[in-house]
Amino acid sequence: MKAKDKATFATEKSALSEMIIPLVNANREDVVSAGNDKYRAMTGTLQEMYEGGYLDKNMSTKNFQVNSGTAEVFSDPELKALLPKNITDMASLVAHLNQANRLGNILGIHKQGFDFSGYTDSPNPLNDPAFIQYMGKEFGLQLRNIGTLGATGKFFEPRDTLAMIDKGERVLNPQEAQQSVTQTSGSSNLVNKLVDSNREGSVKLLDALNMLTRKMDTQNNLTKQVIATVEQYS
Repeated sequence: MKAKDKATFATEKSALSEMIIPLVNANREDVVSAGNDKYRAMTGTLQEMYEGGYLDKNMSTKNFQVNSGTAEVFSDPELKALLPKNITDMASLVAHLNQANRLGNILGIHKQGFDFSGYTDSPNPLNDPAFIQYMGKEFGLQLRNIGTLGATGKFFEPRDTLAMIDKGERVLNPQEAQQSVTQTSGSSNLVNKLVDSNREGSVKLLDALNMLTRKMDTQNNLTKQVIATVEQYS
């Protein structure tokens, strides 16, 4: 009977969920925090220009727009001196506000929305490590604090790297890292298959988990049928 009780895969499924969900949540929290910091830094000057009448803002989408008075900023030495170093002319200003608008729409601060289809097929883009990596590169976000999974889409570092380790943290060697993942799942073969199938990112990991969960349920039902048959004829 003890074997029957242990015939289900609930332990493995529960352990895998406990392993994945915190990683996904941590990724999302870190990228949103870093994104908000970057957005505030990018829009500080834009907001001042808007309040001074040198930019417009679409009240529906919250997107910043140039207006007829924008060019005055570059003809007035005092005003031009107040601009960030990366804004030197109208073209660089437009590029800056377009990038700020894009980030605002990704984060949901602006209301125009962002077309994620060209970047990720995940229903929750900010949970997708691949999209997080895009945001890091596109907006210069400091995202290494989201860990190996968030930075690379993999459980283990694919190559040697230099990293800052905060006080109280500890880096596992390869054997300890493998053992940690194995122990967390409660099934080394299952985890190894999941890790192998996750080489392209956490989205595939979640897909693999769903597929394996269905297979587990099927196997569990077969196991119960076998046990029931044995008990019936014993």
